[in-house]
Amino acid sequence: CAKVKVIIYTPHGHVFYGYFSRLLTGTIVVIEKILSHITDAIVGLTPDECKEWLRFDVGKPDQYKAIPSGIDFTALEKDLSVNKEWRKVLGIPQDGILIGSVGRFIEIKGYGYLISAAGKVAAKNDKAYFLIAGDGPLVNEYRRMINLKKLEKRFFILPWQENAASIIKEFDIFVLPSLNEGMGRVLAEAMYLGKPVIGTRVGGVPSVITGDVGMLVEPSSSDAISTAIGSLIKDPGRMKKYGENGRAKAIKDYSVQKMVEELDFLYKKLLETKRG
Repeated sequence: CAKVKVIIYTPHGHVFYGYFSRLLTGTIVVIEKILSHITDAIVGLTPDECKEWLRFDVGKPDQYKAIPSGIDFTALEKDLSVNKEWRKVLGIPQDGILIGSVGRFIEIKGYGYLISAAGKVAAKNDKAYFLIAGDGPLVNEYRRMINLKKLEKRFFILPWQENAASIIKEFDIFVLPSLNEGMGRVLAEAMYLGKPVIGTRVGGVPSVITGDVGMLVEPSSSDAISTAIGSLIKDPGRMKKYGENGRAKAIKDYSVQKMVEELDFLYKKLLETKRG
């Protein structure tokens, strides 16, 4: 009814599992299927995310285009100029190995599994420390878990920081334990900062964490996360190589410029097709 020539849908992830009840989720999927019939293109963040949408029978393969969310590297570098010396503030030794993440404290992000994994890693390595920064309804639950595991001096929680890069730069290993994720933009940011990454095999994460930049683990498994962390701690050379490769991949694949160029090309192509 708006008489637009081209309709493009950019979902950036999905809520097909892990967020709502089965009934509400089913309703959302049905709506997505119906609307896909009047949509010219569906822009996903990664090839794997597009495959997930197709797995739920939303749209057709030729409707999909994967265009990652671009990162403003200039803004990220500006954030790095904020030097809060978090290790010193929190009392983490300079030779300590800091494993951490940044995000929302909600169930779908899976930080409970990281806390459980931390207990297993800390029991075997007295140089391992952990930090998560963010906010959300589960912050008190996470603090309770940390206390129960007697990790108060090894696992720290910071409130959300505007300059998140100033925290990520302190990490030796970045972990994203999500149960559902369209891309995991923060993974690309951590890679740009030269950090080896560990992520769960969900949504679009496997498109970001290729075998040369980090490790993929099964979701909902503290054992898998702790094993991956432990293997990296034992192999500093591999950590360094992952970090170098990750930075190169982030610069090549996840810049704002590349995102804009690909979107511009898609928009023009669809308009030309409609004009005949």
